[in-house]
Amino acid sequence: MNVLGGLVFLTVPGMIADLCGSYKPAYFVDLACYVIAAICMITLYRKYAGRRIRVAPSGT
Repeated sequence: MNVLGGLVFLTVPGMIADLCGSYKPAYFVDLACYVIAAICMITLYRKYAGRRIRVAPSGT
């Protein structure tokens, strides 16, 4: 999965810059992705923050 992230975040900004003539739109796309990821993390944290994770006891 790490390779996919490197592929997307290393090649896509260059392609956007080639199409638009500047890296500024690529930075806005990155910023939008980061904001969406942060919103997802905050939402999931608020939803599951009070729950405890149950771990099955080990056989030893």
